[in-house]
Amino acid sequence: MADCPEDTIESGVVSPSRAAAAQPASADAHRIQVVLNPAARSGAAAAVREEVARELEARGVAWTRVDTSGPGDAVEIARRAALNGAPVVVAVGGDGTVHEVANGLLRARAEREHDTALGIIPCGTGNDFAHNVAGIPGRAAAYDALMRGRTRRVDAGLVEWNGGGEYFVNAMGTGMDVEVVRQLRKTSRLPGALIYLSAVLRTLRVFRPTPLRLDGAGDVVDSSAYVIAICNGSRIAGGLRICPDSLPDDGVLDACFVQALPWHRIPPTLLGVLRGTHGGMPWVRMLRAQSFTLAVPRGTHLYFQLDGELRDGGSANELRISNVPGALRVVSALAKEG
Repeated sequence: MADCPEDTIESGVVSPSRAAAAQPASADAHRIQVVLNPAARSGAAAAVREEVARELEARGVAWTRVDTSGPGDAVEIARRAALNGAPVVVAVGGDGTVHEVANGLLRARAEREHDTALGIIPCGTGNDFAHNVAGIPGRAAAYDALMRGRTRRVDAGLVEWNGGGEYFVNAMGTGMDVEVVRQLRKTSRLPGALIYLSAVLRTLRVFRPTPLRLDGAGDVVDSSAYVIAICNGSRIAGGLRICPDSLPDDGVLDACFVQALPWHRIPPTLLGVLRGTHGGMPWVRMLRAQSFTLAVPRGTHLYFQLDGELRDGGSANELRISNVPGALRVVSALAKEG
């Protein structure tokens, strides 16, 4: 980066403020930009700094790293890196970090066509996008994928409402989803899907179903709902198969609408979601469309989550959700040679 001292580049560490102002020299355009969220998984991601440097350098990957200092940092770092010609921007963290980096790349794409790819070194809680799209179950596979440099092109989702708009890459939702995300932030560190199961169980004690209307190409569900999830991939929340047939590159989104349930039907529904077999239950509707409209009654406050990040719709009572085909290049262990 032209504004950075040479020894700062060689160390692989640049402050977010310096990175936002910097314009890279052409000689540095081949370097991948690593964006590390030290707060991911309750701070555990900060411990992988040395590992990232060691593993990338051992594989001959040229890199520069920026640590985020707060929400939204990764969006702007990724956006500028793409506009400045970085070949890959790597999200080191969980699904929230991936969400921000992807939004930065997609916002840059709206400004100017670019060929920057999203890379992932997973060290968050769920790592659902890394599993779904990149075929990366852990960090060793992530480093190898970056070395090989193979990519696949996948869809993204776009959510728009009066006063706002944002992309998602794995899933968005409302209903019980929102309270689960709140509970996750109160949950101590647990392995794998247990942290999500713990949050779901606590949510069931306090959540009450919400009147919601979902319209996908004229296929309408209008009912009180526990959950509406709209997916670009087959798993969410650390492995729950809420839309088991969803594919990230088919040009459509898949939705699951779970209607209000009596208590005795909740355990078999949860088990069905774990197995991906809940679609046949009479209180579950599965929809597929290129776009959806999701609405709540006027006067009802609309909260929702995008890739696990909470959002407040403000005065809006309707969300417009659409698929953006082939919007994102992703470094993937699933990509074919050539």
